[in-house]
Amino acid sequence: MVQAILYHEDMPTTATGTTVAGDTTIGDIEQALTRLFRRGNQPRVHEQLIARAGVALDRAAYAVVSRLGDCGPVRLSELAYRMGVDVSTACRQVQALEQEGLVTRAVDPGDRRATLLRLSEEGSLVLGRVREVRRTQLAKALGSWSAEDREQFATLLSRMLNDFDALMETGS
Repeated sequence: MVQAILYHEDMPTTATGTTVAGDTTIGDIEQALTRLFRRGNQPRVHEQLIARAGVALDRAAYAVVSRLGDCGPVRLSELAYRMGVDVSTACRQVQALEQEGLVTRAVDPGDRRATLLRLSEEGSLVLGRVREVRRTQLAKALGSWSAEDREQFATLLSRMLNDFDALMETGS
């Protein structure tokens, strides 16, 4: 959760109208991120990505497959938490992916009463195809950037995401 910034008369505003104490670039960054998130959440963008990858995967299914690909074997409750959805929602999504052969369940060796979810071999292949298309598109978009610019951007973006994760953990 990102804290809301309170308005005070003496605080400067950015060109985008955002008021930020002493730093006019925060509003510009926020607007750029908003554009990026908005673009990434457009159904047609997802449809084009999936079509290029040659797979059948709706946005909700991609979220599950992607998260399982990132975190590896995990209990349903942990998957739901990581996705920010109710367990019942994650359960329905996982069941559909199991039927499609993209997700499997196995007994948790640490607690034989529980099961762990993981991508099947087919699920890993599907995720790999989608990610390869995304990387190809990213390479095209950043094709005119120097290697140094790409490295700096990757470093700063990772740093920002780590800082957001730290904020989330502290509840600030």
